[in-house]
Amino acid sequence: MTAISQVREIISRNYFPTTIDLQIQTHIAVWSNHYFITKPLFNLLPFGQTLSPVTFYQYIDYQLPNLVEQASNNLLYWSISGTQYFNGDITTQLTLFFDDTFL
Repeated sequence: MTAISQVREIISRNYFPTTIDLQIQTHIAVWSNHYFITKPLFNLLPFGQTLSPVTFYQYIDYQLPNLVEQASNNLLYWSISGTQYFNGDITTQLTLFFDDTFL
């Protein structure tokens, strides 16, 4: 293991001690190799819920600042941990979409 790998591992462990493995969540379909997100971001996102238009706008109105902060922290986690897309690029986004399979 190189020195930079060791530093990345230490920083990831100390600053992001709790991550969620999206692969083991029964209501989440994962289509990528980057399936770990920070627990605070996971707790904010409405996984497993169908939001009505009213609920969606209330969610955005009240949670947007927290979402931005936690998404930024998650991006930092991905950068530090070296999480990559299938093509080797650094992971930069998490895409959520509706799938009625689990309803």
